[in-house]
Amino acid sequence: MRQKKIVLVTGATGFLAQYLIPFLRKKGYYVVGLARSSQCDLFIDEYHSINLLDRISLTNLMQKISPDFVVHLAGISFVNHPAWEDLYAMNVLATKNLLDELKDANGKCRVLLASSATVYGENANGCIDETVMPKPKNDYGKSKLAMEELANDFSDFLPITIVRFFNFIGPGQSNVFLVPKLVEYYSKKKPVLPLGNMEVSRDFSDVRDVCASLEKLLALSENKNDSNVAIYNVSSGHATQLKEILCLLNELTSHSPNVVTDLSLVRQNEIVSLWGSNEKLRKNIDVSNRYSLKETLSWMLENDFK
Repeated sequence: MRQKKIVLVTGATGFLAQYLIPFLRKKGYYVVGLARSSQCDLFIDEYHSINLLDRISLTNLMQKISPDFVVHLAGISFVNHPAWEDLYAMNVLATKNLLDELKDANGKCRVLLASSATVYGENANGCIDETVMPKPKNDYGKSKLAMEELANDFSDFLPITIVRFFNFIGPGQSNVFLVPKLVEYYSKKKPVLPLGNMEVSRDFSDVRDVCASLEKLLALSENKNDSNVAIYNVSSGHATQLKEILCLLNELTSHSPNVVTDLSLVRQNEIVSLWGSNEKLRKNIDVSNRYSLKETLSWMLENDFK
């Protein structure tokens, strides 16, 4: 009899996984990582370099490990990724391969799929809960919604939970994303900071709080017996204005760059305020947002740019 429950984490070399994997191990899980990279620098129980589009290798792995849970983080996470075909290959086809293998293996594995708030698209405005009808505006959001719809085809065979992530941040995140870019500018005392619309407000969570919620959703999924796909927003539950982030960075770094409007960064018809309701999540698990935005920004400054 196995003493530890096995969690397979795909996308094991990605930003979220670098925090989730050690968190799950501390909670007593045996964590198996999977990614395309030849190596994983994290302390992990087991790691496999496999492309999810390679069905033969994936079949062999599933027969070997027989996971109790899968946290599927693999995929392309950058909205403006230049090759649309990659988005559908990695976010849809790779997911189908994975779910096919899990269904064929034993059908008892609990699956958590990483989606995105971008699926709300044109219907995203103000506070969004899970009842808002998805209407994505770009290929990234469309690929994530296609993945969600695909999951419904497997719900009679696999207990599936979908998490729609809003923005989460922490050290090690690529500066193609806004907040890491801002942290870099302030840390390096760059004199000029080009930005788009300064009036926007968005939802930001600390990646450590996100990991805590995901682990609790795994535990919750053990009691899931119906065939419906469960969908949860993972969010802070409130909006933070871009100006507030700049003020916090001013305070933390004692630096005040000249902020200029770059018209190339101003999006047409941009939604001014957008954040995710986490009421449904709170009704089902104990959500504890331990870290303030100021604490998270300070953590990023201390660890990314020493």
